[in-house]
Amino acid sequence: MIDKGKTTFDGKIYHLDVICDVCNLAPVFFVSEYFGISLKTVETPDSVYTEQEVYFQLTILFMFIFTNFDPENSFKLTQTAKKFSEQLHNITVCKKLLIQLAIMHH
Repeated sequence: MIDKGKTTFDGKIYHLDVICDVCNLAPVFFVSEYFGISLKTVETPDSVYTEQEVYFQLTILFMFIFTNFDPENSFKLTQTAKKFSEQLHNITVCKKLLIQLAIMHH
Protein backbone atom coordinates (compact mmCIF):
# COMPACT_ATOMS: atom_id res chain seq x y z
CA MET A 1 0.00 0.00 0.00
CA ILE A 2 2.78 2.41 0.89
CA ASP A 3 4.82 1.92 -2.28
CA LYS A 4 1.70 2.28 -4.39
CA GLY A 5 0.53 5.49 -2.68
CA LYS A 6 3.77 7.42 -2.48
CA THR A 7 4.57 10.15 -4.98
CA THR A 8 7.62 12.27 -5.59
CA PHE A 9 7.97 15.79 -6.84
CA ASP A 10 11.72 16.08 -7.19
CA GLY A 11 12.79 12.42 -7.43
CA LYS A 12 14.27 12.46 -3.92
CA ILE A 13 11.57 13.26 -1.37
CA TYR A 14 8.42 11.15 -1.29
CA HIS A 15 4.96 12.25 -0.25
CA LEU A 16 2.38 9.84 1.13
CA ASP A 17 -1.15 10.63 2.25
CA VAL A 18 -1.22 8.15 5.13
CA ILE A 19 -4.92 8.59 5.87
CA CYS A 20 -6.18 8.33 2.29
CA ASP A 21 -3.70 5.80 0.91
CA VAL A 22 -3.12 3.57 3.94
CA CYS A 23 -5.59 3.98 6.82
CA ASN A 24 -8.75 4.28 4.74
CA LEU A 25 -7.82 1.37 2.50
CA ALA A 26 -6.67 -1.09 5.19
CA PRO A 27 -10.27 -2.19 5.99
CA VAL A 28 -10.92 -2.52 2.25
CA PHE A 29 -8.10 -5.03 1.89
CA PHE A 30 -9.23 -6.90 5.02
CA VAL A 31 -12.87 -7.14 3.88
CA SER A 32 -11.86 -8.03 0.33
CA GLU A 33 -9.57 -10.80 1.55
CA TYR A 34 -12.04 -12.08 4.14
CA PHE A 35 -15.02 -12.24 1.79
CA GLY A 36 -13.07 -13.17 -1.34
CA ILE A 37 -13.81 -9.97 -3.25
CA SER A 38 -11.15 -9.53 -5.90
CA LEU A 39 -10.13 -5.89 -6.32
CA LYS A 40 -9.61 -4.36 -9.75
CA THR A 41 -5.90 -3.70 -10.26
CA VAL A 42 -3.40 -3.78 -13.11
CA GLU A 43 -2.91 -7.49 -12.37
CA THR A 44 -6.67 -8.22 -12.11
CA PRO A 45 -8.42 -5.85 -14.56
CA ASP A 46 -11.51 -8.10 -14.85
CA SER A 47 -12.49 -7.67 -11.21
CA VAL A 48 -15.66 -5.76 -10.42
CA TYR A 49 -14.55 -3.01 -8.03
CA THR A 50 -11.52 -0.81 -7.42
CA GLU A 51 -10.17 -0.16 -3.92
CA GLN A 52 -11.82 3.26 -3.86
CA GLU A 53 -15.20 1.87 -4.96
CA VAL A 54 -15.17 -0.72 -2.16
CA TYR A 55 -14.09 1.99 0.30
CA PHE A 56 -17.06 4.13 -0.80
CA GLN A 57 -19.47 1.19 -0.47
CA LEU A 58 -18.19 0.29 3.00
CA THR A 59 -18.48 3.94 4.03
CA ILE A 60 -22.12 4.02 2.92
CA LEU A 61 -22.84 0.80 4.82
CA PHE A 62 -21.11 2.19 7.93
CA MET A 63 -23.12 5.42 7.70
CA PHE A 64 -26.36 3.46 7.29
CA ILE A 65 -25.67 1.28 10.33
CA PHE A 66 -24.14 3.81 12.73
CA THR A 67 -25.11 7.35 11.69
CA ASN A 68 -28.52 7.09 10.04
CA PHE A 69 -30.24 9.66 12.27
CA ASP A 70 -31.12 12.36 9.74
CA PRO A 71 -34.70 11.88 8.50
CA GLU A 72 -34.02 14.12 5.51
CA ASN A 73 -31.31 11.83 4.11
CA SER A 74 -32.44 8.53 5.59
CA PHE A 75 -34.40 7.26 2.58
CA LYS A 76 -31.62 7.92 0.08
CA LEU A 77 -28.97 6.46 2.40
CA THR A 78 -31.13 3.39 3.03
CA GLN A 79 -31.68 2.80 -0.68
CA THR A 80 -27.98 3.25 -1.50
CA ALA A 81 -26.90 0.95 1.34
CA LYS A 82 -29.44 -1.65 0.22
CA LYS A 83 -28.11 -1.55 -3.34
CA PHE A 84 -24.48 -1.88 -2.24
CA SER A 85 -25.21 -4.64 0.27
CA GLU A 86 -27.07 -6.61 -2.40
CA GLN A 87 -24.16 -6.21 -4.82
CA LEU A 88 -21.62 -7.36 -2.24
CA HIS A 89 -23.91 -10.22 -1.22
CA ASN A 90 -24.21 -11.37 -4.84
CA ILE A 91 -20.44 -11.33 -5.25
CA THR A 92 -19.91 -13.45 -2.14
CA VAL A 93 -22.65 -15.91 -3.17
CA CYS A 94 -21.08 -16.29 -6.63
CA LYS A 95 -17.67 -16.80 -5.04
CA LYS A 96 -19.13 -19.47 -2.74
CA LEU A 97 -20.75 -21.27 -5.69
CA LEU A 98 -17.48 -21.21 -7.66
CA ILE A 99 -15.64 -22.71 -4.70
CA GLN A 100 -18.32 -25.42 -4.29
CA LEU A 101 -18.10 -26.27 -8.00
CA ALA A 102 -14.32 -26.45 -7.86
CA ILE A 103 -14.49 -28.79 -4.87
CA MET A 104 -17.07 -31.04 -6.57
CA HIS A 105 -14.92 -31.37 -9.73
CA HIS A 106 -11.82 -32.43 -7.83
